[in-house]
Amino acid sequence: METTETVIENGIKLPIRLLLQERHYVSALILIYSGIETMALINLPLQKADVMRSDFILWVESYLLPFLPQEVRLTGKDIYGARCGVLRGTDSRLAREGHCRKIRYKGAGKDASVLSVEELANAFFQATDEFVSDSLRNDKRAAFEARLKRMVENLPF
Repeated sequence: METTETVIENGIKLPIRLLLQERHYVSALILIYSGIETMALINLPLQKADVMRSDFILWVESYLLPFLPQEVRLTGKDIYGARCGVLRGTDSRLAREGHCRKIRYKGAGKDASVLSVEELANAFFQATDEFVSDSLRNDKRAAFEARLKRMVENLPF
């Protein structure tokens, strides 16, 4: 499907791969978390316009967590807190208030959950592939295709 390739393969996954190849890990993290947000948006019913924290967490729990290393034992809320921290450049409110664990990336302290950016990226790619496959074979297909079409129509170029 052309819109899947435009939005997901070329618009999200390829730039992440290029950043990882050049070892631009912070920028890769920003795109991974933005990509998760986009997948959560695509997963919404068409009548819902905005992604909420709960939508992000649901997508992570449904698709991403099974592909992360099991020894890390992260939750959807942990991933959402990490997203907020990366996008803002500081620990998230959830982490500061003790509602999620802080995620640190390889080489970080012992008290935080440790994950490599490559592990997160690979899990995101696998989760996205499974999500697309699920969306194309069930009753969400029409909404999935309509969301992607809207995204392509709204691209700024």
